[in-house]
Amino acid sequence: MMEAEMDDHLGYEKSERSDSDYCRNGYKEKTVNSSLGTMKISVPQDRAFTFEPKVVKKRQKDISEIDRKIISINVSRTRGEPAPAVLIPRTS
Repeated sequence: MMEAEMDDHLGYEKSERSDSDYCRNGYKEKTVNSSLGTMKISVPQDRAFTFEPKVVKKRQKDISEIDRKIISINVSRTRGEPAPAVLIPRTS
């Protein structure tokens, strides 16, 4: 999910070439807590440090809410309902 956020932020996909000054700069390891316990995730970074992830925000340590949203999506899909767009909050 965060790779898609980075693609959107930079304006091109990871496998594409770009002449832009904005480019990827590896990953940062982050420890988070979920309903399944503590885990490490890799957060993509850009060279200008302007990437602000929306799914797992900077300084966010508890991702239990994401677990509940994913379960909600799966329950809706097993009932034949359209999946709700609940993972990324809308900004207006």
